[in-house]
Amino acid sequence: MFKNTSKPPTHSYHHPLPDNIEYRSSTYKVVSGNMSWYDAMHMCTENESELVSITDAYHQAFLTVLVNRLDAPHWIGLYSQDSGINYKWSDGSDTVYTHWDAFDEDDDDFVTGECVFMDVNGGWRRADCETPLTGALCHIPLRSSKPFVLHETSCPSTWVKFGRGCYNFEPVVEKLTFQESRIHCKQKVNTSDVLTIESETENRFVLEQLLSSGFLHRTIWLGMYFNVDTDSMAWVDGSPTDYTNWAGKGPDTKLLTADTCVTTRLVDGVWHLSTCGEQLGFICKTISDVTTEVEVEPLNGLHHGVIPAAVVVAVLIFALLAGAMWFLYRRNPARFRGFPSLGSAYYRQTNSQSTESDGNVLITDLEAHSGFGRPKQIKKCIVYSFICIK
Repeated sequence: MFKNTSKPPTHSYHHPLPDNIEYRSSTYKVVSGNMSWYDAMHMCTENESELVSITDAYHQAFLTVLVNRLDAPHWIGLYSQDSGINYKWSDGSDTVYTHWDAFDEDDDDFVTGECVFMDVNGGWRRADCETPLTGALCHIPLRSSKPFVLHETSCPSTWVKFGRGCYNFEPVVEKLTFQESRIHCKQKVNTSDVLTIESETENRFVLEQLLSSGFLHRTIWLGMYFNVDTDSMAWVDGSPTDYTNWAGKGPDTKLLTADTCVTTRLVDGVWHLSTCGEQLGFICKTISDVTTEVEVEPLNGLHHGVIPAAVVVAVLIFALLAGAMWFLYRRNPARFRGFPSLGSAYYRQTNSQSTESDGNVLITDLEAHSGFGRPKQIKKCIVYSFICIK
């Protein structure tokens, strides 16, 4: 469907690809089979890798050759959460570098696509996240070679990572009220809460996970409730409510009460109002970019206070030496006339005769080094005050 047949690839693989493909300290994997973008993400995860992010022209060129030889478009880790306005990498990499296909802007089939693939010519193109492609590009995250780590960022064990979020699908089989569900999530991870959904892409990800697990006919809690203080629907984590998926128009807030919560049906992902006292399953969610400090040993066994103390001592010694020099200079300036940094041209004099003498010396020095005679009018500059007089 997406294959560019106008220019067939000049090479093809006659032998199976190796499990790991190395290039410039990066390790890539290629996974194959009809798959949506969500399938691709999970296949990469099963292979202990992530959907590839491309952040510079060197790796773009390498992957262009690879996909061209594979002779088929492959999913990459770029996706949108705001209907194609902005795109981000699924592993959180920066999005400064891009390589969009020139034809992408002119192809109506992909303009609203929220997921991105690399075509056989290397260009990035958009498509619906459910579109089946024949493969995906994965990369194995670099492991730090440093003997110590200052911060760690990851999802808890058994949680699934998607974008910045971590999701726990185990409580789908529970039967708890809305408030009990929130307590249950916080007991698992104190920063988690009942599922919030901020985009269509995230909504599809959740449905894909649940449908593949056979939970087709279940209804689960969403982390949305009616806030009586603001007379509006609100997410439990304070996220903006820009994205919604109601069956029809949004609910009339004039008819809602403090016992109004929101559920979603897995068969279609549509949102419905429910009383908060019902007992349903749910999903827990937390944000994965919360960093945790890891205590490390000081380098070479030194106490962490040694270096700051040494700096303080050095500053004190320098200050004492400077004070001593200043004191000696004030006592006997004649001894320091040989030092240019303390010469009369840079030290403020209070005697007017000395000032005039300094000005003449500077003018004489200028004449000697410039090769020009004294002009008819010249300004004598008093150095210490930066004021020039005729």
